[in-house]
Amino acid sequence: QQATRERSQIAARLQAMRSQNDLIVQEAAELRGKFRHSLQLLKAYQERIGHNAEPPPAAESIAEPPGAGAADEVISTLPAPPLDQPQGREAR
Repeated sequence: QQATRERSQIAARLQAMRSQNDLIVQEAAELRGKFRHSLQLLKAYQERIGHNAEPPPAAESIAEPPGAGAADEVISTLPAPPLDQPQGREAR
């Protein structure tokens, strides 16, 4: 009697696992389909915007506008404050 009960419990668990497995397989197939569709949309978008065109230049190769370094030149010519006075306040 106990062996029959254990077999039926095992059969019920096996059936539950098979059902769960079928559900997982179905969900995986749906996800593959969605991914395939997304990939097709991405490829179409890339073709539409000219993905095969020349890429934009790297940041290092972009020239600075005229006068961009002028502020650095002015700052480097200013005299440094004396070291014996606290900065930001006048000595008393």
